[in-house]
Parts: sequence; C-alpha cells; structure tokens
Amino acid sequence: MKRSFILLFIIALPILQGKAQIVTDGTGAHYTLSDFTASHPEAVVCTAPGVYHLYEDFILTAPDSLQLEDTLQALIFHNGLTFNVQGTLLCDERNDLLTVAAELDSLTTPAYEWRFEEGSHGTVRSIAFENGKSIFLTGCEVTVRNCEFSGFTESAIRMMQCNPVIEECYFHDNHAAAIQSPANAESSPRIINNRLYNNVLDNTNNPQINLGIGGTDTIVITGNRIEGVASTMSGGIAISNLVGAEQVTQVLLSGNTITHNRYGYTQTGTNISAEILDNIITDNNLETDPMNGGSGISIYGYDTTCYAKIRRNIIAGNLWGVTAVYRYRIDMGTNDDWGHNVLYDNSNDGELYAFAMSQYSTLDVTAIGNYWGANDTAFAESVILHKADQSNLGRVEYEPILPIFPTVYGVSSFEHYPFEYEREWVCDIDSPYILVDGYNSNPGATLNDILLQVPLGVTYTPITDEVYPDDTCYLCDIAIQRLTTYSVTTPHHDTAIWFLEIYYVIACKENANDFTLYPNPVSGTHFTIRNDAKSPMDIEVYDMSGKRIQHNSSSDIYTIINVSNWKKGVYLVKIRDNKGITTRKVVVQ
Repeated sequence: MKRSFILLFIIALPILQGKAQIVTDGTGAHYTLSDFTASHPEAVVCTAPGVYHLYEDFILTAPDSLQLEDTLQALIFHNGLTFNVQGTLLCDERNDLLTVAAELDSLTTPAYEWRFEEGSHGTVRSIAFENGKSIFLTGCEVTVRNCEFSGFTESAIRMMQCNPVIEECYFHDNHAAAIQSPANAESSPRIINNRLYNNVLDNTNNPQINLGIGGTDTIVITGNRIEGVASTMSGGIAISNLVGAEQVTQVLLSGNTITHNRYGYTQTGTNISAEILDNIITDNNLETDPMNGGSGISIYGYDTTCYAKIRRNIIAGNLWGVTAVYRYRIDMGTNDDWGHNVLYDNSNDGELYAFAMSQYSTLDVTAIGNYWGANDTAFAESVILHKADQSNLGRVEYEPILPIFPTVYGVSSFEHYPFEYEREWVCDIDSPYILVDGYNSNPGATLNDILLQVPLGVTYTPITDEVYPDDTCYLCDIAIQRLTTYSVTTPHHDTAIWFLEIYYVIACKENANDFTLYPNPVSGTHFTIRNDAKSPMDIEVYDMSGKRIQHNSSSDIYTIINVSNWKKGVYLVKIRDNKGITTRKVVVQ
C-alpha cells in the first residue's frame, strides 16, 4: 500500500579558527621552504632532501609568494599548527606528489589546518593531504587540482565567500564531509571530475558534498563519482538555502555517478534553481528508516522558488526514486521537451516508488516522457504516489511515457545494402566498416555511433568475440573481421541478441593492377613478378630498415628477381607503372 512520508535534513555549519607565529615581511618577497631553515631554524627543519618539518604556525603575508618546488617531497606539521596563506602559493607546475601530513605528539593533539585568506590566490596541485583538520578557503581565488584528501577530522575543504575550482581530486576516508560551505555565506564552487569515496566516517547527518547558498556564479558539480560505503547517515550531495537569501542559488548537476549513500541528491529551502542532467543515481539505500531519506533525488521546497529541471538521469535501486516535499516547482518533462529519465527498482518495504509526494505536497508536477520501469502506463501509475492515491496530494502528469526496447539507436534507419556492394570499391584504413545484424551502417559510422548509443538504461553484455582474416576486399592487402555477439537488455528484462561485425583494413593495395608475385614465401634462389598487362614497370626492393637493395625496370610478362644474396627476412617490393604504385611483402626463408 502506498503511503506518504516526511524527509528531514540537517545542514552542518563550519567553525573557523586559526593563529600564526612565523610571519613573512609583506614586501613582495618570493620564498621557498629552504629560506626559513636559516631564518627560523627551530621552526622549519629539513630532515632529509625534500622533507621539511614545521614546528610553529606560519603566515604568508600578502603580497609575498611561496614556491612549493617540484623537489619538495613532504611537509610534516607538529602540534596542530595552522598554515595561513594571505599572499600567493605557487605549486601549479608540480609533477611529483607532495605529502602534507600531521605528526601528532599525542592522541589528543589536534590536526593541522591550512587556510587561504581573503585576497590570496594560487593553484594547489599534486598534494596528498593526510590527517588534517581542514583546508579552509575564504574570499580567495584558488584552484585545487589533482590532490588527495584523507583522514581529515572536519570537512576536508571548507569554503565561504569564494568560488574555487576543485577538479580531479580524490577524497576518501575523512571523518566529515569532503566539501562544505556554510548556510549563510555565498560560495559557488566548480567541482569537476573528482572521486569521493567513504567519507563522513563519524556517521553524522552530513552529505559528502554539503553546500549552502551560492553567489552570482552557478554552482557546478559535474563528472564526479560520489560513493558511500557504510555511513548510514551520510548522503551524496545537498544544496540548501535555509536562511531565506534573496540571491537565487543556481546549480548545474550533470554527468555524476552518485551511489551507495543515505540519499543521492537533495535541495532544500527557497530560491534554488537546479538543472539535474545526465546523472547516474543508484543504490542510495543506506538509510535505515525510509521516512527519513533514501531518495535518489529529493526536492524539499519551502515555496515555489525551489525549482528543479530533471532530464536524462538513471535513478534506480534507491529507497525512493524522486521525492517532492511541501512546496516546489519540478519539471521532469513537458510535451515539447520530454524528460527521458529512466526510473526503476526504487523500493522500500516491498513497494516500488519511482516518484512520491509527501503528505504535505499539494502542487502538480509535469513528468512527461519518462520510463517508469515498464512499457505501459498502468505500471507507471502503480509506482507514482500522487493525487490518484491520496486526494490531498498534487498530481503527476506522466503520460505519454517513454518506452524502452532492447535496441541500438539508428539501426532502423540503416540502408539495407549488402556489405560487399558498398565494400568492393573502397579500401579505407582510417574508417572501419561496421555492420549491425548483417546490414551496413551508414558510410562513415563509427563504433561509438552504434554500440555505445543504446537507449538510456539499456545494458549490453558481450557473449562471443571472434576475429577472422578477411579476403572479401580485393583492393585490401591485409584486412580482418571481428564478430561480436551482444545480449541487449532493458530494465524490465526484455532481451534481444545483436550481432556486430567490424571489418578493419590494415593495408590497402595502392592501385587495381593486380601484379602476382610467386612463390611467396621464397625458399629458393628467386621469385617471379607476373605482369599480364605488359606495362612498363619500375621495380624497387627495400629491406625492413628502409634501405633500397635492388632497382630495375621491365616490360616483360615475367620478371625474375634473384634473392640468392639476400638475408632471410621480410622485404617490400614497390612496383610503379602507368596506374600508380603497388607494394607487396615478400618473405625470404
């Protein structure tokens, strides 16, 4: 029996702190860490080439700069220190990995904190941060690229009033969120192509990415993999405006994989406008009570300024598919712009819920052109909790639905010419010929055009994969055929078998004059070139190093080439006549 529900989310606020003891003079000087081993020998100690230990807090004053050179291997913090950047940090040209870690004097000693203050800037690149307290960004212009964060006691990256770029980083096994901004200070980060794995080890009510209000720029979260392990309280991504900020928080959530968390994505509050496009949101089912979470996507609006456009997402294996709470505007597809979302196997307590409204949700939702787990509208109705089930709820407009079949895009539009008809006049090394179920694809089609463009939500598995020599192309010198059989399956287990044939040309004959060379391989003292056209020939022979070892001309039908002085191996015979150049391989045994 379908039932209504209430979802609750709590957004944590960061705590700011910091101090300093070593202070640069603020004259625009340029430093490396080795400069401080002389001026502050008790505070900065080099214990091995490229290995430095820091025993006092550090402030890099503006407009000074600090170069973390490529030879630097490790920076070890003692006694819960703070590294404070007010100027410019230079490490954007690093190639080798720098380890930044804490060496604790006791189990109660707090970990280090690394701060970028207002006006600072730089690129943090190729650094493995271990066992810190937090990396704190405020009012700065910073790019964090190709870094690793593990063992942090608080959020690995905290930010406020700045728009950092965080890309190609790995966040794992941290005690709190990987990336966080406060509820009451604008930040619009660009979080791109990162991996987040097994964070929020303290099992608190925090997602792995936890962001408050955005600034004038769009919050961009794209291309990331966000995976939980065992934290039943940790979600994937949360965006919130709980303080009534009038600035609209713009969000682009696209191309992410969000899996195995308490919930996938939630936005909460007012003045949020999100585009949720092309994500894979699966198996976010760690919430033990479905009344408190477990949604693939949850839109919890305090009023209708909480807006979400949802297109082309796979939402499967969660406790709930998409949930709508209180007041909101949700666009999952219109007559002119179908949603193309694929929702299936979202369930709790033995019931399927592709879309569900909470008991306080009275606003209608357009959700036209989506797949709901089967190819019929009766099934769609059975997995959507809305006005048809409880009269006080809003209505989900879901017809027409999007059916899914076990097919390959574009096959029905292929012209059904036999492969040989198209093939016999062409020899093209750069463009393999592709057939699907024995029919030619369009000329110029690539493997990606066919095999990797099955309908969204459909899976394909190779059953057989065989390679054969191909002798059907008389203009081809060397060609092979690869035949792969695939099982193509929809989420409702409708299956078909597809045959994919690819013909690869390794080498082409350089013209249509089919000279004959025999015997080949050559086991005696000579081989013969037969020239039925009696056309004048210029004959060059090259060894595999490219050295020309013989050159002669002939107009005879039969030309004998003596190999008695040749070493064993492979040779190239290049024959030039009035039609062009033909190249043959000859093996001398």
